[in-house]
Amino acid sequence: MKKYEISDIHYIPSRGNNAGKVMVPHQTKSGEYVVSMTRFQKDYVYVSTLEEILENVKKGFGIRMSVNGGPASLISAQRVIQQNPALFAENGVKHVTSGERGGASVDDIAGIRYVPSRGKAEGVIFQPQLTKSGEYVVSKTRFKEDYIYVTSYDEIIDYVKKGYGIRMGAEGFPASLVASATVMEQNPEKFK
Repeated sequence: MKKYEISDIHYIPSRGNNAGKVMVPHQTKSGEYVVSMTRFQKDYVYVSTLEEILENVKKGFGIRMSVNGGPASLISAQRVIQQNPALFAENGVKHVTSGERGGASVDDIAGIRYVPSRGKAEGVIFQPQLTKSGEYVVSKTRFKEDYIYVTSYDEIIDYVKKGYGIRMGAEGFPASLVASATVMEQNPEKFK
């Protein structure tokens, strides 16, 4: 097994000012790194080791990352794991969890796709969106009071089979609720 360092964690955005550039965990002036559930400084957790970063990413915390020490952005746990599967798997992080609840296999959940066939997002791949609390949303309506928060692949599949949509998003596009019929139509191998 390869010995990893913090600088081995990377993220390459596909849009924005840093599109195509390699981002790595941003080191603060005090020499620490920041993990957080939100972009707000009051929610920052300062860590200094790879182990601390991995443990927090496993809990659903994003990592503040930058290109060559420039302005930092918070990159979600899901995106970081998707672009660094070997590093995280070899260090025991195969799931993003939320508290005591079960884990959601990022590979399985990221495999659920929705690709709009018209509009501004035509051809863009949408995936289930991870909330700041490390959970996914299923619902029969777009209203927050009707949201059901789940953490496992099996829960998502069960709810979709019962007619619940999944809140899905893509980088650069707002998240929206995708109807269960559409999700099942575009992912037939998952709903046999």
